[in-house]
Amino acid sequence: METVMDITATVNGERREFKRVPCTNTIANFGPDAFVLADSKDAMSSYTSAALQNSRNIVEGYEKHQKLIPLYEGILEELNPSLRADKEKDRAIQSLKDEVLELKQMLINMAKVGDTKN
Repeated sequence: METVMDITATVNGERREFKRVPCTNTIANFGPDAFVLADSKDAMSSYTSAALQNSRNIVEGYEKHQKLIPLYEGILEELNPSLRADKEKDRAIQSLKDEVLELKQMLINMAKVGDTKN
């Protein structure tokens, strides 16, 4: 059985309660939009360094993963022909929507020209 504690702290003038914090942890993370509690500066420093490195890795890997997405989609389309057919339908529908939008814009422009001649 794990020993836990409840902590009450004032953070930026606001009283916060943290329930069921494991006593064995040196760090308690309450989510990305919440708080991180540490029992020492060293623990907070280690946690922050790890979080910083994780964020750097994500940012540095962005371009690589952007390039991988179409490759993965292509593999899935090869493995599942119905997925390929769905993608082709989506592309055809988008192409038709674009053409209709272009025709609408042409009609609007023609109507404006007709109004200025009157």
